[in-house]
Amino acid sequence: MSHFENEKRVQKKLAQITVFQVILVLSLPSYAQIIKKVEPSQVLTWIGFGCIVATIISAYFYKQRLKRNLVLIRTREENSQNKKAS
Repeated sequence: MSHFENEKRVQKKLAQITVFQVILVLSLPSYAQIIKKVEPSQVLTWIGFGCIVATIISAYFYKQRLKRNLVLIRTREENSQNKKAS
């Protein structure tokens, strides 16, 4: 796979994760309303919120790893172009 294809693939994943995180954050208020109506137990509410927050955090760390990979891909591409030029 070429550097360009790798870079596009990583950028696509970054965009997908960003959309996923936005959807999760926007779903928190509606999740809270549903839980208040359906389940008066605070335990399930906190478990649900904990799962959503854990997912958001893990997506954040995955995004950071993808960003590092993107920098690595670009660095390798620059190095290979420099070697070809010299």
